[in-house]
Amino acid sequence: RKKGERLKLTIDNLDGNGAVDYSSGIVSGRTFRLTRKLNAPSLLAVALLPAEASLPIPARNGRVVLGDDSGNLFFTGYVATEPAMVLAGEGTSGQMYAAELNAVSDEVLLDRLALAQGLSTYGQSAEQILLSLTGGLGLSTITANLSSALATVGQFIADAGAGWSANTAELMASACGAYRVVNGVLSATPVGTVTHTLSE
Repeated sequence: RKKGERLKLTIDNLDGNGAVDYSSGIVSGRTFRLTRKLNAPSLLAVALLPAEASLPIPARNGRVVLGDDSGNLFFTGYVATEPAMVLAGEGTSGQMYAAELNAVSDEVLLDRLALAQGLSTYGQSAEQILLSLTGGLGLSTITANLSSALATVGQFIADAGAGWSANTAELMASACGAYRVVNGVLSATPVGTVTHTLSE
């Protein structure tokens, strides 16, 4: 994020009002954490004061988008559970409660669907296997943008009981690749092509 740019947090509570800006309701000094791990769903934890900003309490399964003024997206996903309401202090109108929200990135949609039994491949590229793994779920809201440079995997046998994320992580480990799902787009590239710029 560039200096001076403002983070923007929107939530669509699926109540017909569309995406609502919750940025003004973020509680400073409380948890605001975006956790990303290689080949695993991203997690967003944030505390909100919806009442102070005249906003509804975020609903379970609400669509969460974290970005900035320039349109860069850092996280897209869904509210995983009902937010916990925690006493945050006293205000002019009495006690104030913070909604502690936890959201999981877009692949939570894929993890909710059952994988086909007996999916196994031999001598295919990780790109082909991932397309088979994802396409077999029939979820139209997730599209794929995969690198043809992904390695060939000698053998891959999907574990139908482990879910999409766990199987994809296993596949990417075999192919030395990295996947991510942001804004409904599944991308996967060889690990060696992923560059992170660090600033001290």
